[in-house]
Amino acid sequence: MLNKLRNFTKTKLATVLIGIIIIPFVFWGMGGVFQGGNTNNIAKIKNVNISTEDFFDHIRSLRINEEIISKNIENDILTEILNDLLAKKFIELEIKKLGININDKSLLLIIKNNKNFLDENKKFSRLKYEKFLLENNITASEFEKRLKKRELEKILFNYYSSGLYIPEYLIKYFNYSKNRSIDVKYVSLESNYKKKEEFNETDIKNYIETNKDDLKIDFVNVKYVKLTPEILTGSSDYNESYYEIIDKIENEIFNKNSLEELLSEYEGIKINEIKELSQKNVDTDLQDIFNYKESDQIQILDKEDYFLIFKNENYRQKIPKVDKDFSSEIKEILYKENRYNYNQKLFSKISSNKFSDDDFNNMVKIKNEYKKAQIKSIKDNNIFEINSVELIYSMPINSFMLVTDDKENVYLLKILGIKNNDFKSGDKEIFLKTREKIKDEIYSSYDQFLNQNYKVEINYNTLERTENYFK
Repeated sequence: MLNKLRNFTKTKLATVLIGIIIIPFVFWGMGGVFQGGNTNNIAKIKNVNISTEDFFDHIRSLRINEEIISKNIENDILTEILNDLLAKKFIELEIKKLGININDKSLLLIIKNNKNFLDENKKFSRLKYEKFLLENNITASEFEKRLKKRELEKILFNYYSSGLYIPEYLIKYFNYSKNRSIDVKYVSLESNYKKKEEFNETDIKNYIETNKDDLKIDFVNVKYVKLTPEILTGSSDYNESYYEIIDKIENEIFNKNSLEELLSEYEGIKINEIKELSQKNVDTDLQDIFNYKESDQIQILDKEDYFLIFKNENYRQKIPKVDKDFSSEIKEILYKENRYNYNQKLFSKISSNKFSDDDFNNMVKIKNEYKKAQIKSIKDNNIFEINSVELIYSMPINSFMLVTDDKENVYLLKILGIKNNDFKSGDKEIFLKTREKIKDEIYSSYDQFLNQNYKVEINYNTLERTENYFK
């Protein structure tokens, strides 16, 4: 957790969200509710009081709109903001206890070396600095105060993690699973599935009957016209005359019962009609018609290049006609269901340890379909997709499992052997990842230490009054 917080202090949003990441610090050491005392205090960390004024100052510093707070009271937004404030105070106490400090000269150097404030000659630009302050609506003193806090937090985390020596045996230990190659034997299950063409008309009919409610789709009868400048004005220009006619048509829509009546004064307009228009087969430019499928009112929509005017009638839901295309869709569904059920039964048999070497070796009739391969690392996805590779690396030798490739083909696989590879000294990526893991261990121990040494008390009565203020 401290590791996440340490990394987060490098980002621009660190000053706003750093506390939320460290929320568990607050709750694990939380004491009871105040029994009396100063009702102007909303919380206390050890002997340090957090007043309501501190809390409101913190809310203002986060620049959260009061309306947003009001709308999210029930989502405990004020509790999250309070946790954020407490966490910042929590870190401040740690920094103060350790005597960590940054003087003005050091802070000035940090600002002057910030790449965002350097000109093309890599020199500090006062103009860029001032522009940054203006764009972010922040004063120089406020920015420097926030910057100092972030730098102190970075020093705090570096204090506990710098100077780490990473011996080679720890690198090997933490990267054991990645530092192996695995020999496998596998076979595709595709030949064991029922083929799509093997499903007959009876199968299709039975499936439709069983799932008729789920197979129903939307149908409407529709009349429509694409109103372009050419149709209304005889010109290709999107001029004032064109839009005046569109406005006139819009104003008359609710006084007319049909497109014929609405457009009767405009010569040469052909009204298109489609009966049994289904949402599944509708052209892209008519998709919006189904947003008004249950309305029998005339609608007009701005489609940028034209205005689409239409009127729906006789909306209903029904099963599509069982033609070649629909039958093909049903066969595809049946194929996938059969495939899923087959894999599920096989998976259950493997999981219950009822699957043997004989089962594996007799899974397919053609023996040359069995293949052997070596997976060279946990990142080797040349044969199987990466999640399947990670699964393989999590299992012991002689394990059976179902895996897939990037095209979602399913294979039955057995782990034949595992070989430990020699660690390549000087591998920077592995070294850095190992270093981060060890840091996590250090921060985890530090978490426990802090939780035992800090006690947080919340004045819930004051917090409730604060919530009422925003309601």
